[in-house]
Amino acid sequence: LSQGDRFELKGERLLEWLNNPLEGDRILKEGLGFQELQKKGSKIKSKTREATKQIVKQVTPTLFDHEVDEKKIDEKRIDFINSLMPQITEINSNELDEVDVVIGSLGFEERTYLSIERIIKSKPVKVLLVRYDDDENNRENEKKILSLLDDNQIDYQVYDYNNLDKLIQVIHANGNLEYMIDVTGLSKSLIFRLVRCVYEMRSKIYICHTSANQYGPSNEDLDKMLKTIPEDIEGNDYFKKINEKISSGEEGPYEVQNLLKGNAVESKARILIVFSTSKFERLFTIVDNREFDYIEVISPSGKDSKSNIAKKASDFIRARFANSVKNEEDNYNLESIFNVMCYKYYDYYFEQGYNIEIALTGNKRQTVVCSVLSTIFKISNIWYISPNKFDQTYFSSGAKESVFFKIEKEEE
Repeated sequence: LSQGDRFELKGERLLEWLNNPLEGDRILKEGLGFQELQKKGSKIKSKTREATKQIVKQVTPTLFDHEVDEKKIDEKRIDFINSLMPQITEINSNELDEVDVVIGSLGFEERTYLSIERIIKSKPVKVLLVRYDDDENNRENEKKILSLLDDNQIDYQVYDYNNLDKLIQVIHANGNLEYMIDVTGLSKSLIFRLVRCVYEMRSKIYICHTSANQYGPSNEDLDKMLKTIPEDIEGNDYFKKINEKISSGEEGPYEVQNLLKGNAVESKARILIVFSTSKFERLFTIVDNREFDYIEVISPSGKDSKSNIAKKASDFIRARFANSVKNEEDNYNLESIFNVMCYKYYDYYFEQGYNIEIALTGNKRQTVVCSVLSTIFKISNIWYISPNKFDQTYFSSGAKESVFFKIEKEEE
């Protein structure tokens, strides 16, 4: 049919074709000299129609009812993805000798200081630090970090959050150095810009992430709070009750920021891949502020209260938007996150032809993955949802282990 030059339809024939999609093949072919097929009889026609229905179900899912079955990914697809996937290696702190420059922050959380303290044992040449604002509550931790660097005779430079372009320029001017980004105290918007900048330039990056002993609000506090919400309260009222009873550590109104504007094909449909967490306001904000043809919400696979709230938020989106799907995935293992995102990109972009948009509403490791993939794949838009204010009393306390990763493009 694609080689034919005469299957324009007009008038009643066009209306018939539009109103009978399963008969489309027959209607088009009637204009190409295939009328004799109609003489084969109604029995054959019936079988052909049924076969067409099966093909439509198997090969051409509608915009709103398809779901990806990753168990049936063929070898060709796997080979394609593996050819683009970076090599991800978890390394020990004594394997950081190659790192020349560390990029971190002067954040107020205790683990920010402890993370820098652990990293500088490898004796980097320089440390570049981001200062968020002039809040006096940050000053105590800032003084501790800078004193630590002075005591260890490590050169450092501080950059204001609102002047990040200057830091980016410094990184580009020293493209021959090896960089580690300590994401512990960095916001997701900073993680995206810095990781993308370094990986795009070097095809290799070191990542440090120091977990907290306790994240606010704790699962114990959430357990107690959730028990006070009547079982018959559902939907939007359920999430309003959560906000009334406990702080998430953030305050609205939220601002939607576009961190990466790619070249979308206007004729293609848009899909949003978005992450669900217990801080559900970010998820709700992006889906309320922009229209999408399809939405995939990725929820954590855990069983604790935070994960359960995240799953309920995903279910709420699923109930509101018929053109959406929810999937539960590992949200902590870096390699697993990479694999999941690569598969989803291949399915939605190459197989189904969507423009891909991603919202950075997940955790920091998910943000690292999206940042690296944005240098490999064509992404139409990357969205960051910024709260108006952070409540420091509900942030993390203490620090667990620091985990180090090396992400690099595999040698061909």
